[in-house]
Amino acid sequence: MKRMIDKIFKLSVFLVMFYMFIACGQADAAVSVGFNFNFGAPPQEIILVPGNVYYVPDRDADVFFYNEYWWTIRNNHWYKSRNYNGSWMMIDPNFVPSSVTKVYWVPNYKKYYQKKGGRHVSYEKWNNQSKHRGFNKEGK
Repeated sequence: MKRMIDKIFKLSVFLVMFYMFIACGQADAAVSVGFNFNFGAPPQEIILVPGNVYYVPDRDADVFFYNEYWWTIRNNHWYKSRNYNGSWMMIDPNFVPSSVTKVYWVPNYKKYYQKKGGRHVSYEKWNNQSKHRGFNKEGK
């Protein structure tokens, strides 16, 4: 009887591990899906606001740059990318930096920060600064 219980236990452990392996493999596949959003040519200027967040003022979409990533929200889903025009990865809202969401949740944030001290920065000059090198902001 004890031998039968040991076999059942080992089989149960094997099945649990097998199902966990299958579930993890499926989750990884879902995360690797990329989305392409074409925002057109890089902007002429970006605006720096408190928290070291930049946003693009002259686009209909909400596009931010923070901590070496571009961030955007589309249809209530957040995405991030190393490149301005993608490939974009969907991100759980809990993993979007609070500095970005704080800017986004200010009502009419584009108008607010343009009037309340957001610093206008030439995109070309910013893109060429050494502290921003090492990753491709334009997707070239």
